[in-house]
Amino acid sequence: MIFQHTIDAVMNGTKTQTCRKCVLCRYQVGKTYAAQPGRGKMAVCRIRVTSVQVLRGKGINWTLEGFNYRSEFDSVMAKMHGDDWMEQHFFVIGFEKVIDAAFGVKTG
Repeated sequence: MIFQHTIDAVMNGTKTQTCRKCVLCRYQVGKTYAAQPGRGKMAVCRIRVTSVQVLRGKGINWTLEGFNYRSEFDSVMAKMHGDDWMEQHFFVIGFEKVIDAAFGVKTG
């Protein structure tokens, strides 16, 4: 899973949710996935999906997305999904960072 704008928040545990445009959600609760800072970049840790739900953009909890300010979240979402992102539907994926010896990652 790519976290181009928020990989630091994934690593420090302040980001526990991510949203992806509704098309087809391939992420499954209970499975683990590599977390990458960008497309084609090495994974920095693994995350385990804890929940998947569908929400409109305006219903997404920006603090769980790892942002300190609503305005930061709004700006990133508009850049990634267009100015009408609040009316679009997203898969909202809850997750936790997990220990993975391959990456030498330890959680909180």
